[in-house]
Amino acid sequence: MNAHRQLPRMSRVSLASHVSRSLIALAAMAALTACGGSGGGESEAGAAGTAGGDAAAGSTGSSGSGAAGTGGGSGSGSSTGTGSGSGSSGSGGGSGGSSSAGSGGSAAAGGSAGGGTAGGSGSGSGAGGSTGSGGSGGAAGSGGSGSDVASASGSLQTSVPTPDYAAGSQGDVSMSALNEARRNAGAGLLQQSKALDTAAQAHVQYLAINIGATGHTEEPVKPSFYEIRPELRMAKAGFAPGYSAEVINTRGTLLGVDCVGQMLATVYQASALLGPATHTGFGFSGNFAVKPICIGNFATAQSDALGQYAAAGALVAYPYGGQTNVPPDYNVDFDSPRPSAMLVPNTPAGTPVIVNMRNADYLNFRAAGTLDAVVTRFELKDAGGNAVAAVLLANQPIRAGAGVVLNADGNLPDGAIALVPLSPLAPAKTYSVSFSATLKTGGAPLAKSWSFTTR
Repeated sequence: MNAHRQLPRMSRVSLASHVSRSLIALAAMAALTACGGSGGGESEAGAAGTAGGDAAAGSTGSSGSGAAGTGGGSGSGSSTGTGSGSGSSGSGGGSGGSSSAGSGGSAAAGGSAGGGTAGGSGSGSGAGGSTGSGGSGGAAGSGGSGSDVASASGSLQTSVPTPDYAAGSQGDVSMSALNEARRNAGAGLLQQSKALDTAAQAHVQYLAINIGATGHTEEPVKPSFYEIRPELRMAKAGFAPGYSAEVINTRGTLLGVDCVGQMLATVYQASALLGPATHTGFGFSGNFAVKPICIGNFATAQSDALGQYAAAGALVAYPYGGQTNVPPDYNVDFDSPRPSAMLVPNTPAGTPVIVNMRNADYLNFRAAGTLDAVVTRFELKDAGGNAVAAVLLANQPIRAGAGVVLNADGNLPDGAIALVPLSPLAPAKTYSVSFSATLKTGGAPLAKSWSFTTR
């Protein structure tokens, strides 16, 4: 799967079918993976004026572009995204992005000027490219204004207009499955956008007609060309995005439940699907003679600087508490880019557990320059209380507390940590998760314990 995203202040992610997301400028938000030759990493509205970027599922404040290559055939792909962001106090610019399978820069930093929230500005870009398995994009951030400070109550959408997909259709099933997951994970609901439907379906048509075409970019000389990159397709269809992401799955069936369910059982695609978007649209192929294709577009309006974020003291967690029928395994090779083979050598591995700490406190601490996220506990135990062997992946600048080992992963979005079991989980068993962290020195713990059951 592949992912491409762009946001005014966010970033992006990718998988071995296709997920692409793009971010333009969402203050204090994180990053996602870039595809189609350009993709912005996420960068945050920086602490004390700095804005960090990463190339994973988007969150606050990043601007930039990166690239992720194309992946051929079923089970391969890339992601892309671009974004721009804003921070607080002072101004600063930067460029760069991180890229896996390609080249890219790193996060930008804005300057600081005392403790005020005077608007600063900056911009940056990064590029990365890859072919075959997809890559990750870069991010660059910029200083922002006090208007981007997050509300302590969060901004999650708890109700949205009823989608107008035909009952039981692929779009109806995909939207329902994704919103159920997002609601229970604490990520907020998504609203259907017909413009995003149009953009997604246009790219499905392009991929279906052009034999061998993969990934998030289109070539103007080829049949059914709509627009080069995901965010440009969205804008052409009538939704000019701030944050944007595109996900592509070519490894499943034509069922909407498979489109979403397969991507949620990964590291990078799950992080993207649970990101800060407010609107979504889907496109599907209906022709097995080509290959099943499902594409999801995710975006926020350009006027929305932060997108969706959890309330102070809350976090996003998936699989969510009480969830049943969770897949016990994770085909690591379906994720693009693939998690490090040094860290996760087995395929399949166990289904990842995703946590994102990007809540109101996280955004406000970053804007004030006091953010210092430290994970003090993140473990998975079986029904007998035995710890499950796993690795922890996290995007910088998240740090590890005593006894915790974090592995830097620039393909994850700002605020995100993934626990990846080294072997498949046992079927029909209940597992418990314990997580705790602090977001600034001397700050109150951000903690959650929950359980889920495999199928």
